[in-house]
Amino acid sequence: MPDEANKMNLLPEQPEKKQQKNGSAPEDGPTKSSMASYHLVVIMLSILAGLAVVIISLPLFVIILNFKDAQAATGYSTALIDFSKWALAVLLGAFGAWIGAGAAYFFGKENLRESSRSTAEALRIQQEGFRGPQIERIKDMTLTAMNPNFIFGPETTRDVVESKLREFRGYWFVPVVDDKTGALKDVMHIQVFWSPALNADKQLKDMITHMNTTPEMEKLHGDQFYVKVSPDDKIIDVYNLMSHKQAEVAVVVDEKGKATNCLTKSDLSSYLRTTEGRRLGPDSLNA
Repeated sequence: MPDEANKMNLLPEQPEKKQQKNGSAPEDGPTKSSMASYHLVVIMLSILAGLAVVIISLPLFVIILNFKDAQAATGYSTALIDFSKWALAVLLGAFGAWIGAGAAYFFGKENLRESSRSTAEALRIQQEGFRGPQIERIKDMTLTAMNPNFIFGPETTRDVVESKLREFRGYWFVPVVDDKTGALKDVMHIQVFWSPALNADKQLKDMITHMNTTPEMEKLHGDQFYVKVSPDDKIIDVYNLMSHKQAEVAVVVDEKGKATNCLTKSDLSSYLRTTEGRRLGPDSLNA
């Protein structure tokens, strides 16, 4: 029998580029605005350093140019030193004011960006709280565990199964597993056990053979009646597969093929009609 769990395995998901939670572009490095600010600061510091060197060096240039007239050079030098002190003080004050304004602008912009990011994150968390946890995969749903007292081997006879059906009223499908490994082999609709053509001592494996050769009973078991799924399969993918195959039951199996849980197409349809479910599936579903 084809392994439906293998069919459900999708191609590996391609890794997505890391994005901020508020949906903006990823921050892989410095932004253009921060780089421009950095370059502007470097240029202004270079200009300041150059002007400072020129102002401080003026008295030395005067002394060199008037080396022969020491008295005149000394007078010029004293005046230029006073001017240099004044000019340097004014220059440092103006540059300090510019640095303060630039720093206030830069850090204010960064604080605004961080505040916007924090606000967006808070809104996202609040919306998730109203919406509840996201349920996208089979393992996230509330599943019905398989009843260990209602699992049968292929050599179990019809009368034994009917006795169990009377004990567990409301059960409408019968799981058949391998006696040695416990792996799921088939699932049969309860309607099979209404057929008068099958004797009470008929074994399940013989009943399955009979159904395979009887067109009106073929859809009551096997690939046309149930699908095997993995806990990690997406809910919408399982629903689409069941709709395509017109299956009524989905059995969750582990890595060894053993049945652990079950759910019906009606369970999936009811979920996909909810507010959260419509986000994953079409707005209109055929039950």
